[in-house]
Amino acid sequence: MILRGYGAALIAAALLLTAGCAQSGASSPPPAAPASPSAAPPLLPVAGQCYERPFGGEIMTPVVTDCAKDHQVEIAYVGQLNIAGPPQAGSPDLAPADAECRTKVAAYLGAPLGRRGMTYEIGVPDTAGWNSGPHWFACELIAIDSTPGEPNLTTVQGSYAAGKNAAAPHCYTVTENSDTLTPADCAQPHGAEYVGAASAPYGSVMPKDKDDPAWTPFQVACRDEIAAEMGVTAKTLDATWGYNFWAARSLEKSGIAVVQCYFVMWSGKTITGSVFGTKGKNIPKG
Repeated sequence: MILRGYGAALIAAALLLTAGCAQSGASSPPPAAPASPSAAPPLLPVAGQCYERPFGGEIMTPVVTDCAKDHQVEIAYVGQLNIAGPPQAGSPDLAPADAECRTKVAAYLGAPLGRRGMTYEIGVPDTAGWNSGPHWFACELIAIDSTPGEPNLTTVQGSYAAGKNAAAPHCYTVTENSDTLTPADCAQPHGAEYVGAASAPYGSVMPKDKDDPAWTPFQVACRDEIAAEMGVTAKTLDATWGYNFWAARSLEKSGIAVVQCYFVMWSGKTITGSVFGTKGKNIPKG
Protein backbone atom coordinates (compact mmCIF):
# COMPACT_ATOMS: atom_id res chain seq x y z
CA MET A 1 0.00 0.00 0.00
CA ILE A 2 1.20 3.44 -0.82
CA LEU A 3 0.02 6.79 0.41
CA ARG A 4 0.54 10.02 -1.44
CA GLY A 5 -0.75 13.52 -0.69
CA TYR A 6 -1.87 15.87 -3.44
CA GLY A 7 -1.20 19.57 -2.80
CA ALA A 8 -3.36 22.51 -3.86
CA ALA A 9 -1.52 25.09 -5.98
CA LEU A 10 -1.94 28.83 -5.71
CA ILE A 11 -2.46 30.90 -8.82
CA ALA A 12 -0.74 34.27 -8.60
CA ALA A 13 -3.10 37.13 -9.31
CA ALA A 14 -2.05 39.77 -11.81
CA LEU A 15 -1.52 43.30 -10.57
CA LEU A 16 -4.05 45.61 -12.10
CA LEU A 17 -2.59 49.07 -12.68
CA THR A 18 -4.87 51.92 -13.71
CA ALA A 19 -3.26 54.78 -15.58
CA GLY A 20 -4.85 58.19 -15.00
CA CYS A 21 -5.67 60.54 -17.82
CA ALA A 22 -3.18 63.42 -17.88
CA GLN A 23 -4.94 66.68 -17.31
CA SER A 24 -3.49 70.12 -16.71
CA GLY A 25 -3.28 70.89 -12.98
CA ALA A 26 -4.61 67.41 -11.98
CA SER A 27 -2.62 64.61 -10.45
CA SER A 28 -2.87 61.03 -11.71
CA PRO A 29 -4.90 58.64 -9.51
CA PRO A 30 -2.88 56.06 -7.52
CA PRO A 31 -2.64 52.48 -8.82
CA ALA A 32 -5.40 50.13 -7.78
CA ALA A 33 -4.60 47.77 -4.91
CA PRO A 34 -3.46 44.28 -5.97
CA ALA A 35 -6.19 41.69 -6.14
CA SER A 36 -6.09 39.00 -3.46
CA PRO A 37 -4.57 35.70 -4.57
CA SER A 38 -7.19 33.04 -5.16
CA ALA A 39 -6.67 29.35 -4.64
CA ALA A 40 -7.09 26.97 -7.54
CA PRO A 41 -10.02 24.55 -7.26
CA PRO A 42 -9.15 21.44 -5.21
CA LEU A 43 -7.68 18.67 -7.33
CA LEU A 44 -10.06 15.84 -8.21
CA PRO A 45 -8.38 13.02 -10.17
CA VAL A 46 -10.40 11.15 -12.78
CA ALA A 47 -10.00 7.53 -13.87
CA GLY A 48 -8.05 7.32 -17.11
CA GLN A 49 -5.93 10.41 -16.46
CA CYS A 50 -2.13 10.15 -16.67
CA TYR A 51 0.48 12.19 -14.82
CA GLU A 52 4.15 12.74 -15.51
CA ARG A 53 5.26 11.56 -12.06
CA PRO A 54 3.93 10.42 -8.69
CA PHE A 55 2.94 13.08 -6.20
CA GLY A 56 3.66 13.77 -2.57
CA GLY A 57 5.92 16.31 -0.96
CA GLU A 58 6.40 18.49 -4.05
CA ILE A 59 5.24 22.10 -3.85
CA MET A 60 3.48 21.91 -7.16
CA THR A 61 0.19 20.91 -8.68
CA PRO A 62 0.11 17.44 -10.23
CA VAL A 63 -0.05 17.97 -13.98
CA VAL A 64 -2.24 15.83 -16.21
CA THR A 65 -0.50 14.68 -19.39
CA ASP A 66 -1.48 12.82 -22.55
CA CYS A 67 -1.22 9.09 -21.82
CA ALA A 68 0.53 8.69 -25.18
CA LYS A 69 3.42 10.74 -23.79
CA ASP A 70 5.95 9.80 -21.07
CA HIS A 71 4.29 9.33 -17.69
CA GLN A 72 4.66 7.32 -14.49
CA VAL A 73 1.11 7.41 -13.11
CA GLU A 74 -2.27 6.41 -14.53
CA ILE A 75 -5.45 6.80 -12.48
CA ALA A 76 -7.33 3.50 -12.39
CA TYR A 77 -10.14 4.40 -9.99
CA VAL A 78 -11.35 7.24 -7.75
CA GLY A 79 -13.45 6.54 -4.66
CA GLN A 80 -14.69 8.38 -1.57
CA LEU A 81 -13.32 8.20 1.98
CA ASN A 82 -15.82 8.24 4.83
CA ILE A 83 -13.49 9.11 7.69
CA ALA A 84 -13.22 12.00 10.14
CA GLY A 85 -10.00 13.65 8.99
CA PRO A 86 -7.09 13.54 6.53
CA PRO A 87 -5.68 9.99 6.57
CA GLN A 88 -2.11 9.28 7.57
CA ALA A 89 0.22 6.71 5.98
CA GLY A 90 -0.46 3.26 7.39
CA SER A 91 -3.65 4.37 9.11
CA PRO A 92 -6.26 1.61 9.58
CA ASP A 93 -8.72 4.11 8.09
CA LEU A 94 -7.17 3.43 4.67
CA ALA A 95 -7.47 -0.37 4.82
CA PRO A 96 -10.84 -0.42 2.97
CA ALA A 97 -9.43 1.89 0.26
CA ASP A 98 -6.38 -0.36 -0.08
CA ALA A 99 -8.57 -3.44 -0.51
CA GLU A 100 -10.66 -1.63 -3.12
CA CYS A 101 -7.56 -0.46 -5.03
CA ARG A 102 -6.24 -4.01 -5.25
CA THR A 103 -9.35 -5.21 -7.04
CA LYS A 104 -10.00 -2.03 -9.06
CA VAL A 105 -6.43 -1.80 -10.40
CA ALA A 106 -6.42 -5.47 -11.43
CA ALA A 107 -9.77 -4.97 -13.19
CA TYR A 108 -8.47 -1.81 -14.90
CA LEU A 109 -5.38 -3.66 -16.08
CA GLY A 110 -7.27 -6.76 -17.12
CA ALA A 111 -4.40 -8.70 -15.52
CA PRO A 112 -3.30 -9.88 -12.07
CA LEU A 113 -2.01 -7.16 -9.76
CA GLY A 114 1.78 -7.06 -9.64
CA ARG A 115 2.37 -8.72 -13.02
CA ARG A 116 5.79 -7.69 -14.34
CA GLY A 117 5.84 -4.78 -11.90
CA MET A 118 2.36 -3.30 -12.46
CA THR A 119 1.16 -2.23 -9.02
CA TYR A 120 -0.53 0.73 -7.34
CA GLU A 121 -0.38 3.51 -4.81
CA ILE A 122 -3.16 5.33 -2.98
CA GLY A 123 -3.43 9.08 -3.49
CA VAL A 124 -5.42 11.27 -1.09
CA PRO A 125 -5.93 15.03 -0.71
CA ASP A 126 -3.51 16.94 1.51
CA THR A 127 -4.91 18.78 4.53
CA ALA A 128 -5.80 21.92 2.55
CA GLY A 129 -7.51 19.91 -0.17
CA TRP A 130 -9.30 17.80 2.40
CA ASN A 131 -10.70 20.88 4.14
CA SER A 132 -11.84 22.57 0.94
CA GLY A 133 -12.97 19.78 -1.36
CA PRO A 134 -14.20 16.19 -1.76
CA HIS A 135 -12.67 13.46 0.42
CA TRP A 136 -11.46 11.22 -2.39
CA PHE A 137 -8.86 8.53 -2.76
CA ALA A 138 -7.25 7.61 -6.08
CA CYS A 139 -5.88 4.21 -7.07
CA GLU A 140 -2.77 5.14 -9.04
CA LEU A 141 -1.36 2.56 -11.42
CA ILE A 142 2.46 2.54 -11.42
CA ALA A 143 5.14 0.18 -12.77
CA ILE A 144 8.18 -1.04 -10.79
CA ASP A 145 11.09 -1.81 -13.11
CA SER A 146 12.99 -5.10 -13.12
CA THR A 147 16.41 -3.95 -11.81
CA PRO A 148 17.06 -6.39 -8.93
CA GLY A 149 17.22 -4.62 -5.59
CA GLU A 150 17.46 -1.08 -6.98
CA PRO A 151 14.21 -0.48 -8.84
CA ASN A 152 12.80 2.76 -10.15
CA LEU A 153 9.34 3.71 -11.27
CA THR A 154 9.10 3.00 -14.97
CA THR A 155 8.26 5.81 -17.38
CA VAL A 156 5.84 4.47 -19.97
CA GLN A 157 3.90 5.61 -23.02
CA GLY A 158 0.33 4.60 -23.70
CA SER A 159 -2.48 3.50 -21.40
CA TYR A 160 -2.46 0.17 -19.59
CA ALA A 161 -6.25 0.08 -19.34
CA ALA A 162 -7.96 -3.19 -20.27
CA GLY A 163 -4.86 -4.78 -21.76
CA LYS A 164 -4.14 -2.01 -24.29
CA ASN A 165 -0.47 -2.39 -23.37
CA ALA A 166 1.40 -5.01 -21.39
CA ALA A 167 4.72 -4.88 -19.59
CA ALA A 168 7.45 -6.74 -21.48
CA PRO A 169 9.08 -9.89 -20.00
CA HIS A 170 12.56 -9.59 -18.48
CA CYS A 171 14.84 -12.60 -18.15
CA TYR A 172 18.29 -13.19 -16.62
CA THR A 173 21.19 -15.58 -16.45
CA VAL A 174 22.06 -16.79 -12.97
CA THR A 175 25.58 -16.51 -11.55
CA GLU A 176 26.53 -19.70 -9.71
CA ASN A 177 26.60 -19.42 -5.90
CA SER A 178 25.45 -15.82 -6.10
CA ASP A 179 22.32 -13.68 -6.07
CA THR A 180 23.60 -11.85 -9.15
CA LEU A 181 21.19 -11.79 -12.10
CA THR A 182 22.43 -10.62 -15.50
CA PRO A 183 19.88 -9.41 -18.10
CA ALA A 184 19.31 -11.88 -20.94
CA ASP A 185 17.07 -12.32 -23.97
CA CYS A 186 14.05 -14.40 -22.93
CA ALA A 187 14.26 -16.24 -26.28
CA GLN A 188 17.77 -17.43 -25.36
CA PRO A 189 18.72 -19.88 -22.57
CA HIS A 190 18.32 -18.27 -19.16
CA GLY A 191 17.73 -19.29 -15.57
CA ALA A 192 15.59 -16.52 -14.09
CA GLU A 193 12.66 -14.26 -14.92
CA TYR A 194 11.19 -11.15 -13.31
CA VAL A 195 7.64 -12.12 -12.38
CA GLY A 196 6.45 -8.95 -10.71
CA ALA A 197 6.09 -6.70 -7.70
CA ALA A 198 4.21 -8.25 -4.81
CA SER A 199 2.37 -6.25 -2.17
CA ALA A 200 2.08 -7.76 1.30
CA PRO A 201 -1.15 -7.32 3.31
CA TYR A 202 -1.99 -3.72 4.17
CA GLY A 203 0.00 -2.41 7.12
CA SER A 204 2.97 -4.76 6.61
CA VAL A 205 6.28 -3.17 7.64
CA MET A 206 9.24 -3.19 5.25
CA PRO A 207 11.94 -5.56 6.60
CA LYS A 208 15.16 -3.98 7.87
CA ASP A 209 17.53 -6.87 7.11
CA LYS A 210 17.59 -10.53 6.01
CA ASP A 211 16.86 -11.77 9.55
CA ASP A 212 13.87 -9.51 10.11
CA PRO A 213 10.66 -11.57 10.62
CA ALA A 214 8.86 -8.79 8.73
CA TRP A 215 10.11 -10.57 5.57
CA THR A 216 7.52 -13.34 6.00
CA PRO A 217 4.43 -11.66 4.49
CA PHE A 218 6.49 -10.38 1.55
CA GLN A 219 8.08 -13.79 0.95
CA VAL A 220 4.66 -15.43 1.00
CA ALA A 221 3.25 -12.78 -1.36
CA CYS A 222 6.13 -13.38 -3.82
CA ARG A 223 5.84 -17.15 -3.71
CA ASP A 224 2.08 -17.02 -4.27
CA GLU A 225 2.40 -14.51 -7.13
CA ILE A 226 5.03 -16.60 -8.95
CA ALA A 227 3.01 -19.80 -8.49
CA ALA A 228 -0.16 -18.11 -9.78
CA GLU A 229 1.57 -16.71 -12.87
CA MET A 230 3.07 -20.10 -13.65
CA GLY A 231 -0.22 -21.90 -13.03
CA VAL A 232 1.09 -24.22 -10.30
CA THR A 233 0.47 -24.49 -6.57
CA ALA A 234 2.71 -22.78 -4.03
CA LYS A 235 3.62 -26.23 -2.69
CA THR A 236 4.75 -27.36 -6.16
CA LEU A 237 6.83 -24.23 -6.64
CA ASP A 238 8.55 -24.73 -3.28
CA ALA A 239 9.26 -28.40 -3.98
CA THR A 240 10.38 -28.14 -7.60
CA TRP A 241 11.93 -24.75 -8.42
CA GLY A 242 13.35 -21.70 -6.73
CA TYR A 243 12.69 -18.01 -6.47
CA ASN A 244 14.29 -14.90 -5.06
CA PHE A 245 12.99 -11.53 -3.94
CA TRP A 246 14.29 -8.08 -3.09
CA ALA A 247 12.67 -5.34 -1.04
CA ALA A 248 12.24 -2.22 -3.17
CA ARG A 249 14.29 -0.14 -0.71
CA SER A 250 15.08 2.61 -3.19
CA LEU A 251 11.34 3.34 -3.35
CA GLU A 252 10.65 2.97 0.37
CA LYS A 253 11.15 6.68 1.08
CA SER A 254 8.30 7.32 -1.36
CA GLY A 255 6.07 5.03 0.69
CA ILE A 256 6.13 2.12 -1.75
CA ALA A 257 6.16 -1.15 0.21
CA VAL A 258 6.61 -3.94 -2.35
CA VAL A 259 9.13 -6.63 -3.17
CA GLN A 260 10.44 -7.64 -6.59
CA CYS A 261 9.82 -11.33 -7.30
CA TYR A 262 11.94 -13.56 -9.58
CA PHE A 263 11.57 -17.18 -10.67
CA VAL A 264 15.09 -18.66 -10.35
CA MET A 265 16.62 -22.03 -11.27
CA TRP A 266 19.39 -22.33 -8.71
CA SER A 267 20.54 -25.66 -10.19
CA GLY A 268 22.17 -23.88 -13.14
CA LYS A 269 19.74 -25.40 -15.62
CA THR A 270 18.19 -23.12 -18.22
CA ILE A 271 15.01 -22.64 -20.20
CA THR A 272 13.91 -20.54 -23.15
CA GLY A 273 10.78 -18.43 -23.17
CA SER A 274 8.67 -17.26 -20.24
CA VAL A 275 7.42 -19.37 -17.32
CA PHE A 276 4.07 -17.52 -17.38
CA GLY A 277 1.14 -19.86 -17.91
CA THR A 278 3.33 -22.95 -18.46
CA LYS A 279 1.91 -24.93 -15.52
CA GLY A 280 5.49 -26.11 -15.09
CA LYS A 281 5.58 -28.07 -18.35
CA ASN A 282 8.99 -28.42 -20.00
CA ILE A 283 10.67 -26.65 -17.11
CA PRO A 284 13.34 -28.93 -15.57
CA LYS A 285 13.50 -29.30 -11.83
CA GLY A 286 15.88 -26.75 -10.49
